[in-house]
Amino acid sequence: MRIYALSFGLTAEDKRNEIVLACASLFDLEDSRDTFVFNQWLARLGDYQSILNFLPAHKARVDENLFKLRMSALARAGEFEKIHAEIAQATLIPSEWKLVVESRAFAMTGHFDDALSSLERLIPIIESDPRDVRSICDFLETSKDIRGLCHLLEYFVGKPIHARFALTKLLQYRSGSASAGELVKWLEKLSEISPEEKALNVSITYLKLLDKNLASPSSELTRLLTEAQNHAEDTNLPQAKIALALAHFRNKSPDRALVALGSPSDWRFWANTRPAWAFVAAQIYRLNHDSEKALVLQKSFNEDQIDFAERDGLSHLFPDHFVK
Repeated sequence: MRIYALSFGLTAEDKRNEIVLACASLFDLEDSRDTFVFNQWLARLGDYQSILNFLPAHKARVDENLFKLRMSALARAGEFEKIHAEIAQATLIPSEWKLVVESRAFAMTGHFDDALSSLERLIPIIESDPRDVRSICDFLETSKDIRGLCHLLEYFVGKPIHARFALTKLLQYRSGSASAGELVKWLEKLSEISPEEKALNVSITYLKLLDKNLASPSSELTRLLTEAQNHAEDTNLPQAKIALALAHFRNKSPDRALVALGSPSDWRFWANTRPAWAFVAAQIYRLNHDSEKALVLQKSFNEDQIDFAERDGLSHLFPDHFVK
């Protein structure tokens, strides 16, 4: 099958059907297992029209795996009316898979309220079984339905049996677009579940130090400064150093912020970290009258690459360096 796949990729589009037919001859397409393996191969090739040809609706409606393959192919082919029609006829397919496919079809046609409504009906069916939740989330992830995936994850973070999985996935997909408050809430929940993960608490402190409503001086800033100092002493994580530097900056001590960044000889290190950290380091060097290092680090800064929460906080602290 690997040889056929390589040939498929190297063959002109109008000749590819010959390769598909040759590969199909290796399988007993009356057998559901062979049918699944062959059509899964077609899916990896991205030949969705061939899936629709080799996997008819009457076979898909009685086998869960074949059903998911055909529904994905219909979605890729833009055959959304057929999806809804075939879902109605698939009486032997579990309700959860019909609902998740229905949701995806609605989402792909821009009917997001209907898509979320289908997911809301799905939740009571799957929420008691972690295997079902992971299976559905894996399907949405593979299908690149991230809006639907995150909708489910945001519900399941409040359920103890799903919390670790949901929080980890939610942070993976929403870390770039969520507000600092949302991120802190999720990280604090995950920290309660995994107290041994020190990096989680460091990230929480860092995000809280970006809060534009954090007053200086204030008891909250003093508390966060102490936290940042403890994190820097307990770990050698770069985010711990940048959090401590940010804490000193917010406490109007740029000289101490400079010390927090580490050895002066290692200043170029920050150019290869997160763009937001490179930006913070550049501003601290600038405030300490080291314009050469600041300019070099500033070149590593791309505003478009900074996560929403970081941009929101840093644009308040350094308004002259961000596009309004």
